[in-house]
Amino acid sequence: LTDGNYLSILPNPANESLTLALSKGEGIEPNAMVTIEITNAFGQVVLSSTLKNNKEVLNITHLSNGVYFVKVWSINKQIGFKKIIVQR
Repeated sequence: LTDGNYLSILPNPANESLTLALSKGEGIEPNAMVTIEITNAFGQVVLSSTLKNNKEVLNITHLSNGVYFVKVWSINKQIGFKKIIVQR
């Protein structure tokens, strides 16, 4: 598990969308499918997506204001984790 150094999430705080970018680094296999999960404070998955071309724009308009956690998975192991804030 990395500390998120390979994962960029902008903007943070966010209101309507998030742009996630993943740079290749330790623990990331070439051409491996990368899955993104956003969970709330209770650990419930509120959004799940697959990263395409190491970059993805996610619509988060359905999320309420608050703190969420972004987890990035590749080949059944977690490779990144960051906290985000949704604020309108």
